[in-house]
Amino acid sequence: MKPLPGLSRVQFRSLCIVVLCVLTLALLLSAASAQGPGAGEPHIRPARPPGRVRRPVVNPYADVNWDTAHQVHSLSHIHTGWGDAPPIYRRVRALYDRGIRHFAFSNYYPSAPYYPLDQYLPDLPDDVIASPNAEHHTMTNTPLHFNSLGSFFRSGSPQGQQPKGVRRTWQHAFRATLDNLQFDDGGGVTINHPVWSKLTIAQVIEMFDYDPRVLGIEVYNDTCEKRTDTPQLGWSDEYWQIMLGTGRFVIGFFVIDHSDDDPLGRNVLLVPEVTEHEALRAYRRGAFYGALRGTARINRIAVDMPFISIETDKGEKVRFITQKGVVQETEGNQAKYRLTGQEVFVRIEVDCPDGERLFSQPIMFVASPVK
Repeated sequence: MKPLPGLSRVQFRSLCIVVLCVLTLALLLSAASAQGPGAGEPHIRPARPPGRVRRPVVNPYADVNWDTAHQVHSLSHIHTGWGDAPPIYRRVRALYDRGIRHFAFSNYYPSAPYYPLDQYLPDLPDDVIASPNAEHHTMTNTPLHFNSLGSFFRSGSPQGQQPKGVRRTWQHAFRATLDNLQFDDGGGVTINHPVWSKLTIAQVIEMFDYDPRVLGIEVYNDTCEKRTDTPQLGWSDEYWQIMLGTGRFVIGFFVIDHSDDDPLGRNVLLVPEVTEHEALRAYRRGAFYGALRGTARINRIAVDMPFISIETDKGEKVRFITQKGVVQETEGNQAKYRLTGQEVFVRIEVDCPDGERLFSQPIMFVASPVK
């Protein structure tokens, strides 16, 4: 090849080497981009370059009137235990005395709704409401446990009898749950204690993506924390963080499960009326917040662009959390966070003096890739 006019052979050769290096680097970068994240790894959405702040694409509190909403303390995963009616009644009474007003009992053996509740416990206080629910297990293709919140789906047999559990695929069980919902606009599937169940994050994401009515995961499970040698098995907050970072609106649940002594975990529903229908609608939308003890409350969460603010009655430390982790920590019972335009989501945690912890649902600023 002849050198370009005005260039010596040495200069021309050097120029060709530079061009080849640039082309090689471009090809390598293109190949790496095409490969994407590693096998089984969720894709974390990149932060947006600084610029105009986005408005939320999902805000579970957008339709909540905090001045008039009823805050109903609810249990989405709780077992009656075994035995005759008096012990069950005493347990319900103890939970009632701790402020619980909505019960969605999730028994198994068989996995069948304990509903309507007054059919089993006729002397319930007038302000108690309930929902059909059950915990399903023993599927053929997963160690998953899940709840059919607001569904009449039932599986399995009484204790000691066969068949034990669902004995079908989780896909079959999810479909049966969703086909038997009490209300079209309320309830759905909750993925129970995914870390304790040894589910991988990829498996949980596959299950969550099955249908928009797969609501989310249990972030805290009291039984899995207290009745194992590894208390960390009670927390699935790392899974929650990863899934939210992909842009998925994953609702977080905080539950008691089996625990009897000093039980922790509840969901505080924000409803315009105290009815069973409104309770399940709040669960579907994520219009609630989580709490461990029920001794403190969130008075308001507001999005007033470009700020997100929270007010509580007893908080002493407030943390704002995004896909980057904790981005702001504020002392006191209220706080305000200024959005940067890079958030995929924002959620809030509150610590209180008596050990109570409060957990908001995520406010999403990036649309889900699936739902």
